[in-house]
Amino acid sequence: MPKETKIAATDVQLTALRDLSAFSIVGTVVEITPDGPRRTEDAVHLTLSSRQAMRLLALLQAVQAKYGLPAHPDPVTETIVPPAKDRN
Repeated sequence: MPKETKIAATDVQLTALRDLSAFSIVGTVVEITPDGPRRTEDAVHLTLSSRQAMRLLALLQAVQAKYGLPAHPDPVTETIVPPAKDRN
């Protein structure tokens, strides 16, 4: 069995490669202390192939349906990042 690493994160964002071959989930690491959770200045990146990202989506939707969890109330925004050659 692989070694387990547990990480808590907040402010999660999703980025995709232009060709949609992979997706990265990026979030701010939260340290769990005796005084409660504390944001750090570190970020965690989890990159998944398109196939694995869609599997994760299906798992999350199944859990949402099974337990009656509400949809996220905040709007989803999209930011298009141009290729490096087109940036100022």
